[in-house]
Amino acid sequence: MEWGEVFPYLPNYSVLCSQRIITNIVHIIIMKQYLGVIVMLIGAFLQVFSYLSDQVESANIFLATGLCLVIAGYLVHIFLNKKIEA
Repeated sequence: MEWGEVFPYLPNYSVLCSQRIITNIVHIIIMKQYLGVIVMLIGAFLQVFSYLSDQVESANIFLATGLCLVIAGYLVHIFLNKKIEA
C-alpha cells in the first residue's frame, strides 16, 4: 500500500512529515533556551504566592522551594545557553 493510495489528496505526504519533524526539532531547541527562565518564573510565582496567602505555617516551605527553583532555573539557563552556543 502506497502513501498515495492512503492519502490521495497529499501526494507529497513523506515530504510533509519530514518538514513537520524538522520543525518540531527546531521548536524543541528553541524551548531549551527558555527552560531555565520558565523554572525561574515558577519559583518566583511560589514566592509571590507565599507572600499573598495567609499561610503562616507553611510559608517557609513555599519560600524555600521558590528559592531553590529560582537558583536552579538560573543555573539551567546558563548551562543550556552555553551548551547550545557551543
